[in-house]
Amino acid sequence: MSTQSAAAPPLETPERLAFSERIGQKHLTPLWTTDATIFVAVEGRGRSRIGTDFIVEWQPRDIFVVPSWKRVRHEADDEAVLFSFSDRPVQEALQLFREDRHDA
Repeated sequence: MSTQSAAAPPLETPERLAFSERIGQKHLTPLWTTDATIFVAVEGRGRSRIGTDFIVEWQPRDIFVVPSWKRVRHEADDEAVLFSFSDRPVQEALQLFREDRHDA
């Protein structure tokens, strides 16, 4: 079971941040942030639990959004790549961005 992911260097502009993340099988990343994030499945299949009661099943070319301050946990069936972008740089410039990572 993989517990690590390899992230590509971020693509950042003053308005948005974009990056890709390779998710190993059964990789879970609990994360809460104040930015809203748009995800695009590039490779593989899996699911993302958004908040406590919403699960998105995804495959290549699927698009889904994680709203502000909703916890997200990604799980891949095998190896998968998710591309994402958000308004994090704007929130950071305004000193509004917050992030909280938990193992629970």
